[in-house]
Amino acid sequence: GRFNEALPSLEAYLASKPNGDVADFALAHVAHAQLELGRPDDARKTLETLASKFPKSSALPTTRLRLAEAALTAKQYDRAAELFRLATEGADVGLKARARSGLGWALLQGGKANDAAIAFEVLLKETPDDPVAGDAAFARARALESAKQIEPALSAYETVLSRYPKSDAAGPAALA
Repeated sequence: GRFNEALPSLEAYLASKPNGDVADFALAHVAHAQLELGRPDDARKTLETLASKFPKSSALPTTRLRLAEAALTAKQYDRAAELFRLATEGADVGLKARARSGLGWALLQGGKANDAAIAFEVLLKETPDDPVAGDAAFARARALESAKQIEPALSAYETVLSRYPKSDAAGPAALA
């Protein structure tokens, strides 16, 4: 809704203060607005500007994650994986877990099951108690199964049942 209204004000701020105190956050909001307005190419360019001008900005990982999720939805798996990888470099542990999960899904849906299993495994080692961990454990098992690694897949399904018995993934894991 209000992205059309916000975009001109953000762009005006950036035109007058391209290196202002909140220019990095303004760029992040511009990228978000462009994405929501159906302009993913513009959002990608804005993200590139944000990354080059403000490489240490705390707004960068969240913006990368948002664009990565949009790329995944658009079935642009390689682009999504690239952005999810970059988003894992942020300091926010919860955001890192979401980025690792997204990376795993982008790789799995992009036909890279072995790499997906590794991404999910890293998530589980780094943040085993994160809310996405149960689903990541199940996705890891699916990735291993897709990679024709049957014994490790069965073991991974058992891990879902033993480590995450109350997760939504436990039911499907029991049927595997």
